[in-house]
Amino acid sequence: MDSVEQFIKKDGRNQCITGAILFLFGAGSLMFFLASDGGTWLMLIYGAPALGGGLYFIQSGWKDLVKAGSTADMTMDTDDDPVAFTSVPHEMYLGRGEDQGARFFNMSGTPMGDILEKTTVMKKMAGSALSLHLAHFPLPSVYQVQESGETLYEIEKKGFALRSKAYVKRGDGIYVAVMEEKKDKKNKQTVFTYRQKEDVLYQTSGDPYIGKYSIKDNDGQTLVTLKKGAVPVGAADSLQRMNGSVLEWEQREDIPYTLLIFLFFLEHREQ
Repeated sequence: MDSVEQFIKKDGRNQCITGAILFLFGAGSLMFFLASDGGTWLMLIYGAPALGGGLYFIQSGWKDLVKAGSTADMTMDTDDDPVAFTSVPHEMYLGRGEDQGARFFNMSGTPMGDILEKTTVMKKMAGSALSLHLAHFPLPSVYQVQESGETLYEIEKKGFALRSKAYVKRGDGIYVAVMEEKKDKKNKQTVFTYRQKEDVLYQTSGDPYIGKYSIKDNDGQTLVTLKKGAVPVGAADSLQRMNGSVLEWEQREDIPYTLLIFLFFLEHREQ
C-alpha cells in the first residue's frame, strides 16, 4: 500500500454523501417547519444543526476530492520516527488539552506534551450545533504535533463513519501512515493499527466498551497499556476530575512521536 490517493478519494466521497444526507434532512425539516406554521418546532431544533453539519461535511469531503485529484504524487513515504520523550515514568495520563486536542501528563499533573486541534470557525459552529442533539457525532478534524513551534506531524481524522480512520503526514506534507479501526470477524474484537506502507508499526485489539488496550510493536512486544476511562488513583486532583486514559509503560525510553499519535487515535476515536 504505497498510494493514499484512492483512500482519500473514497473518504472524500463518503464525507460528501454523509453531508448531503444531513443537508437534505436539515433542509427538509426547515421547509416542513415553515409549511406547518411553526407547529412542529422539533423540526427546527433538529433541522438547523443538521443543515450546518451537512455543509461542513460537504466542504471537508470536497477538499479531500480536490486534493486527491490535483496531487500527482500521493505515495506514502517512510518516516524517521523522531523521539518525543527520552524517558517516561511507569504511569502517565492522557487527558484533554486545548479545544478537542490532547495533553500528556505525569501523575503529578505536570503537562509533558500536547496534540493540538487545527480548528476553523465553521468547524466550531458545526460542532456546537451538532453537540446539542447528536452525542458522539465525530466531525472531520485536523490535529498537529509541534516541537518548538515547528509542525512535525498533522493528523487528518475523518468524520462520521462506521470505523475510525486517520492519516498521518509530516510537516512537509508527505503522508507517512494510516491509522484504522477494523472488526476481527473471528474473535469479534476491534483491531486498531498504525500502518506505514506495508508495515504495521503498532497494533492493538480489544473491546471498546472495556477500553483496555495493550499496544504492541511489529515484533509483538508490548510497549504500553492504555486504560480508557480509568481513574488515576493517587494522581493529582486535577487529573482525577479529567476524562482520559491511564498509560502504563513497558518501554520507558526513547518514546517516538508516532506511538503518541497512535495513543491519541485510540483515546479520541469517538471525537
